[in-house]
Amino acid sequence: MQSGLRELYARLDLDALPQTILRFVNRLVPADISAYNEIDPTRRRLIGVFYPDETAAPTTAAIPDWERCMHQHPLVTHFRDNPNDSPRRISDFMRQADFEQTDLYRLVFMPLKSRYQVVTAMPVPAPLMAGIAQNRGKRNFSDRELELLDLLRPHLRQAYENACLVTSLTTEVARLRHTLDRMDRGVIAIDAALRVLQVSPAASRFLTLHLGRDALAGNALPDTLRRWAPAQIDALKQNQDGPTRPAPLMLDTPDGRLVIRLIADTQPDRFVIVIQHAAQLTDPKPLLSLGLTAREADVLFHCLDDKSRAEIGQRLNISERTVQKHLENLYNKLGVTTRVAAVTKALEWLRL
Repeated sequence: MQSGLRELYARLDLDALPQTILRFVNRLVPADISAYNEIDPTRRRLIGVFYPDETAAPTTAAIPDWERCMHQHPLVTHFRDNPNDSPRRISDFMRQADFEQTDLYRLVFMPLKSRYQVVTAMPVPAPLMAGIAQNRGKRNFSDRELELLDLLRPHLRQAYENACLVTSLTTEVARLRHTLDRMDRGVIAIDAALRVLQVSPAASRFLTLHLGRDALAGNALPDTLRRWAPAQIDALKQNQDGPTRPAPLMLDTPDGRLVIRLIADTQPDRFVIVIQHAAQLTDPKPLLSLGLTAREADVLFHCLDDKSRAEIGQRLNISERTVQKHLENLYNKLGVTTRVAAVTKALEWLRL
């Protein structure tokens, strides 16, 4: 029971949930055929997932007849009007002899060698209906088994709500990744062990162009990213309660500069590496928007190009001591204490 609940409460999406529920429920209350059914009573349509696997083909083949005869099913009528009711058997509403006279039984249940059925309703938005239908051919479901299914209902409801949330978040992340790709920003999804889970086309293109054809060989992170990512992951984990912006990795190549950032994904221990080309800053004037003086902007501009204090002084025709003074002033204005932090702040501000 406990292992089944752990599996049920795993971070499943709506696609993975039905089979997990069916395996668990079938261990508690064995059945010949179990189905996770979603019904649209307005359009008279049914979508089902079946367990065990060998029952899927014949049960799927019976769906058209089931849809034509669904008005004869007493549990469909009951749960349409009482969606939150406890599990019910067909025999709770009809005598077995009467049920076996229906077209529903003759066309659907009899070919599947099923005489008895119990349904546990699942929470879905109206007017849709969903439930776990368990079928047997030789013996009906006992009152004790109905009690077990009823005890399970709160867990099924919570598992469904969890799956809805995971599916929604996953969809949002996928939409974000697609949007970033259209903006020519590459995305690599990784786990805490730095295993690559997904690579967008733009990310593959960037890494191949800048790091070589084998940059993602074996679906592993390039060495440069593998060395950089652990510290970023640690920074994110240490600041889970607030926004964090770990320092981006900047790679200068003959084809331009790549700016690489790591952010948390929506799932625990999952992360997203965002890769983009840095816009080429050819003039220090945009840095004035950070509240810097013209000379401070000049100094920071050359810092972005990774020039030393001596090189900056030579280019601006000032002493190293004066360069250091300008650096101290711009650090104070930017609220940072190091050159790396100042460069990071400038890149973030300018969205480079």
